[in-house]
Amino acid sequence: VAYTLVTHMNRAEDALPYAQKAVALAPDRASIIDTLGWTYFKLEQYAKAVESLTMATERATDPNDLYISTLHLAAAQERAGDLSGARRTLRKAEEIATRSTNPPIAPTMPEYATLFETLKKNIQ
Repeated sequence: VAYTLVTHMNRAEDALPYAQKAVALAPDRASIIDTLGWTYFKLEQYAKAVESLTMATERATDPNDLYISTLHLAAAQERAGDLSGARRTLRKAEEIATRSTNPPIAPTMPEYATLFETLKKNIQ
């Protein structure tokens, strides 16, 4: 529910309690933690977004979850004013995307490709 509210319906305020509850129920699921972090990002609570998205990247085992969480973390770092951190994190996302073994499919999806290119321009 939280993912749909924040990502497809632009209703981050409504998504927040659902995202928080989901993380409480599944505190090790990277994709759920990423949703909470992205909800904070959309609410312009960038410090909380960075904290949650860092946690999501640390727990991610699936290449797509890792790529998406890393990309979202770079966006949150950029908005929080940590441009050097955002550059490092964006480089990590690029490394994940170009792996020769088990590469993620997420970088080919328009929403993530656009976010990657936008970040690349903003933090150079």
